Amino acid sequence: MRRVRVRAVPYPGGQQDPCPARSGVRGTRGSPAYCGAPDADPADGTYLGAITLRHGLNDFLLRAGGHIGYGLRPSARGRGLATWALRSVLVRAPELGLRTVLVTCGDSNLASARVIEKAGGVLEDVRETELGLTRRYWITL
Repeated sequence: MRRVRVRAVPYPGGQQDPCPARSGVRGTRGSPAYCGAPDADPADGTYLGAITLRHGLNDFLLRAGGHIGYGLRPSARGRGLATWALRSVLVRAPELGLRTVLVTCGDSNLASARVIEKAGGVLEDVRETELGLTRRYWITL
């Protein structure tokens, strides 16, 4: 598997980023809510996907979105990147004061369900949400 560059996202207003940059990190994208995004294949610059860690949950995120969201382009799937990215972000979550995180996926997205379960996700329920039928998993850190 090729190495994947990870972006650590800076905080606005000069706050310290709780997701410190790793070596080889190039480029940033400002956002108050996200850190740790697999960016591109360094061999050719192909975009592979992204993962977000949300510092808190509003009503919508509690119902449907969760603390963590991720996605990979179809050609990058099946290589363990989502599992790697989720585990990498989970390591950073306690730095934000999180002891448990909610991770969701569509009920029919069995690959994502397997990724979440490999990372320790425990299925709370499957419910109808604004995003459709959604699996809701909690991971204790």
